[in-house]
Amino acid sequence: MTGAQTPLGQPPGPSSRKRVTLPSGRDRMTRSVRDQQIVCGQEITVEKDSFDTTTLVDAAIRPVSVAPTPSPACVVCLFSPQTGLTFQPYPIQPEGLTIGRTLNRPGDIHIEDHKASRRHAEIRRLEPGFGHALVDLSSTNGTRLNGIEIEREVLSFEDVIRVGNSLFVYCRQPPERLIENELLVGRSRVIQEAVDSLLQVAPTDLKVLLTGETGTGKELAAHLLHHGSGRQGPFVPVNCGSFPGTLIESELFGYVKGAFSGAERTKEGLISSAHRGTLFLDEIGEFPIELQPRLLRVLHDHEVRKVGATHSEKVEVRFLAATNQDIFQMVETNRFRRDLLARLNEWSVQLPPLRDRREDIGLLVRHFLEQREAEELAGQLDPDLLEQICLAPWPANVRELASAVARWIISIQRGESDREALAKQVLGRHYPLSPPTSPRPVQREMPAKEQLARVMALYEGNISGVARYYGKERQQIYRWLEYHGLKES
Repeated sequence: MTGAQTPLGQPPGPSSRKRVTLPSGRDRMTRSVRDQQIVCGQEITVEKDSFDTTTLVDAAIRPVSVAPTPSPACVVCLFSPQTGLTFQPYPIQPEGLTIGRTLNRPGDIHIEDHKASRRHAEIRRLEPGFGHALVDLSSTNGTRLNGIEIEREVLSFEDVIRVGNSLFVYCRQPPERLIENELLVGRSRVIQEAVDSLLQVAPTDLKVLLTGETGTGKELAAHLLHHGSGRQGPFVPVNCGSFPGTLIESELFGYVKGAFSGAERTKEGLISSAHRGTLFLDEIGEFPIELQPRLLRVLHDHEVRKVGATHSEKVEVRFLAATNQDIFQMVETNRFRRDLLARLNEWSVQLPPLRDRREDIGLLVRHFLEQREAEELAGQLDPDLLEQICLAPWPANVRELASAVARWIISIQRGESDREALAKQVLGRHYPLSPPTSPRPVQREMPAKEQLARVMALYEGNISGVARYYGKERQQIYRWLEYHGLKES
């Protein structure tokens, strides 16, 4: 890295991004893609271009649990007065990183922010393996971590840092090659890994199970899979929880005239309507267990028999399923068939919650403004409100964030200027946020040895500082050190 400093608005190093061009025709996997999964507790390797679903035994397939390679930490700027809403990653060098208005060291972050001091805050590397700490450099307006003004604090991934009116997130470094797409917006490592997995499997015929909390984008992921498959048929979404148990059978499989009272004509089912396309079974955990053998038969034989019919019809459909429930636990409690899960889970992708990708919030807010043709309002965003948006829990994730942005747009267009009124409208049920008196939860139990060592390194062995960090008496810290065999120095 060269230069006196890295200006905000110009990420360090060349940008290497890849824009995905979705295939227009049917691509039957011209290259071999290998997928490792576990069947009945044994690891198998499957060649995607020669995959035969009949080789899957009637047992649930769980993705292989592989310890991820630790990724370097970085700081992502998601908002500053200079750049507005953005996503700018800054790798943390071994010697650390300083944020301020007047800096000379290579790799430091120079910000044009009148509320920031010349040398405002530093991200300092602790002992190898113990991560980083945020240290305020006696700034005029203070440094905030997760809404609380601090002097020094050990950092955890997804912590929100405020320097002046600029907002940063301490996180894992994003991939060097960014995959841009119009459906799943974000450049964080977790969303990029999910998109990469989706694009790997999209051109195949494998059935995909999408998991994740409410509002994480599972249906958007299903659309991405369909578009990437090159299939000529339609994308047919089905919410399995929206039909009464008796109605979903006739809607999904269809029925013939006279099959039941009120069946005055033959009707094609949703499975057949997705011929040569994709059927997306959303909320698959709500699928009635008494009808699961019928669905399993369709997946096995590629045939559909209408309700009341005496013969079956061939269908060529790619099946996708999604759930926000722990479907593997449902199998263990006999609420979902193990053999059906085995068929649906030939490949799985988990969509991350918003709290695990806070660095994407700037991009997401900008995306929602553009969707509503209100991008010109971005300049009116208040840093205080944006900080609260970053810290709000959002249990419905990106979907709930989109609604919050919509409320903000309407309030601004109506001329609302009172900060408290705007915050109340935008945050909704989460207003007012109740920040803790410390950026960390109160330590009620003895910390793990590694965590205690990190805090000792942060305070350079100062027991009084460690005691203040944990909200404990000095004698308690001594007892913890003795228990873990750690030295005071």
